[in-house]
Amino acid sequence: MASVASKEQNHFSESVRQILLGLFQRTGIDQRFRYSGIDPTMEKQFYDEAYNWNLGLTDKQLRKYGTLGLNMAITAYRHTPPEVQLAIAQYTFLGILIDEDIMSTSVIREFPPRLFDGRPQLHPILTQFGETLAKMREQFAPYASTVITTNSAEFVAAEMLVRDEGGPSADRLLGSKYADYIRLKSGLGDTYAANVWPRAMFPKTKTYVQTFPYIAEYACYGNDFYSFYKESAAGETENYVSLLAAANDESTLETMEKIAARLSDIDNLVKESLGDGSHRAAWESFTAGYAEFHLHAPRYRLRELIPEYYL
Repeated sequence: MASVASKEQNHFSESVRQILLGLFQRTGIDQRFRYSGIDPTMEKQFYDEAYNWNLGLTDKQLRKYGTLGLNMAITAYRHTPPEVQLAIAQYTFLGILIDEDIMSTSVIREFPPRLFDGRPQLHPILTQFGETLAKMREQFAPYASTVITTNSAEFVAAEMLVRDEGGPSADRLLGSKYADYIRLKSGLGDTYAANVWPRAMFPKTKTYVQTFPYIAEYACYGNDFYSFYKESAAGETENYVSLLAAANDESTLETMEKIAARLSDIDNLVKESLGDGSHRAAWESFTAGYAEFHLHAPRYRLRELIPEYYL
């Protein structure tokens, strides 16, 4: 019996591996991989500031989640100036803390109304998150920075909705679209999109704003795509891939194939929209770096599937 289960797991793992490699081959993103670790200067500046925030974290927590924030910034957004990468690292770090079980739901739920009312937040993590949103306005054009602020409030609201009332159902009539809707709200897709385009590099919003809905999808569904293996290995079924598969009455591997195809289609659409030049270079840097973030974060366990990218 164990042998049958082992064979099934091996088949599943190999299938996921081939889907991942297929996306790399179709988009060519693996040809642009160049992960070199966290810059020591940025790391020092990040932790010097983070420790001064007095967030009530243990040193282990601060380092664990700080590493994720730094890695996101220096991989997915390596095309941006250092000051932008630092702001993104801080924002990502705080966003992860909100998503983890560090604060109570009742405290987190108060973030959006208190942000817009101008009232004090109920936890230093949330206070700093609000202050970091203000810092982001220094790095991004007015429209992009406003998108980051509103999307951050949506992220918290969507997370609280799911925690309070459960995630999207597998309703075959409405489940698929609703799963998409909640995922885009809770996944900070618009923020990921805005972060690609710092004002110092791209001062004219009109030259890139048409990419926002596509990058938002790419970021959210890409995260689900790269996360699925570790979630499946842990026996989790409350994830986007599983919910979408149930809503569409198909296997999770079929859903993964469809997501890979969608990511490839988005990549082609964005490239075509941006043409050649610095805008396309920024997009191509983001897609490669976003994949590398997931590859080099141990939590995603992708080394088990594609060890050849860790040589």
